[in-house]
Amino acid sequence: MKKIHSNVEYYQSLLKNTEILVAEHEFVYDDQGVGVDYKYLYANKAFCDIHKVILDDLIGKTVLEVFPDKEKYWIDKYYEVVRTGVPLKMTRYIKQFNNYYSVYAYKSRDNCFIINLTDITDVLRSMKHDKKSMIKTMETNGSSKAALVEIDILRKKILGSDALSELLGVDTIQFAFIHTTLLKLVHPNNYDEIKYIVQQVLKGDLIEIETELRMYNAKRNKYIWVSLDVFAMRFSKSGKPIRYNGIIKDIDLEKMQLSEFYEGEDLFREARNVANLATFIYDVEKAEFESSQELNDFTGIDDLRTIEQYREILHPEDIEEYDAATKHTLAKGKGKVAMYRIIKDEKLKYIQSSVFAKSDDKGNVIKVYGILKDITEIERERRLAVNNQRSFEL
Repeated sequence: MKKIHSNVEYYQSLLKNTEILVAEHEFVYDDQGVGVDYKYLYANKAFCDIHKVILDDLIGKTVLEVFPDKEKYWIDKYYEVVRTGVPLKMTRYIKQFNNYYSVYAYKSRDNCFIINLTDITDVLRSMKHDKKSMIKTMETNGSSKAALVEIDILRKKILGSDALSELLGVDTIQFAFIHTTLLKLVHPNNYDEIKYIVQQVLKGDLIEIETELRMYNAKRNKYIWVSLDVFAMRFSKSGKPIRYNGIIKDIDLEKMQLSEFYEGEDLFREARNVANLATFIYDVEKAEFESSQELNDFTGIDDLRTIEQYREILHPEDIEEYDAATKHTLAKGKGKVAMYRIIKDEKLKYIQSSVFAKSDDKGNVIKVYGILKDITEIERERRLAVNNQRSFEL
């Protein structure tokens, strides 16, 4: 029987010797809870080599500290991965390295993501004389809703796979499609962006195009979302792109699902506000709450991270009860409902706390999840009812 490797050093050695670029990052958030930067937690040798840095110069530092000119585009893309949990996969020309990369990013844990970058420059260039191979590679990977496109600036031709006309909802596609029909079909909200892109392509001033837009599909009688990923494959002697290859994909369904996700998230957030609720996650190993603007607003504490910060707003008479409830959850890993008072904006608030714990295989608590509910009005009404009952009995 073959021995299965399970030690960390073994897998680290695999990552160390692979040519694939691998790195893990943790997001840094602004005061509004939006991801604006990310710091390095791990990077393999290939990643460090291509960036011409040593590991010690990366770990613990943010991407904007190490690479101040880093495009905001990448930060926004990776933030969506962490925010939604939806992996990102795309082909991208990275000007810094003058190469094409297959980029794959996925959420690895709370607030963190891992990226894998594979250099596919040679593969793409080897396919430039083999259209059938390119079509098979570009379209077989995705779905029937993806189509290959080739734009030849010198010959003024647009070539596409069979799926292109159907995807765009037109019968034929001529070169004039770029600067006439395309602009007529594009949604008004995307018009200025696409007009600029078209102008830059015709002038040969763009190396790559990566965007999402809505286009009117006459056959479906509606606007649909499509993604456009096009990169220069051939250049003139002066260095201007003269031929582009890429893929157009129907992403209407994905956009609709993402919209529903955001609407649901916004609705859930609003429902929590109306119900005077706040949720939290406490990481036992880090001994801190996960960053949450919602929790900050609920407690009135800027950047609430530690239990000690929370204890400072507790009513002095309720600290002992809070500590006992916290100790009970962390020690026994069992849910607990407690009621105590906090002082927020110099006002007394009654809080009902409902928590439950997540434990590892050994029974050690690793995370605590909780819901805080402001029951001040309920408690006041209860106390008023009790006082009225006592007055009646007297």
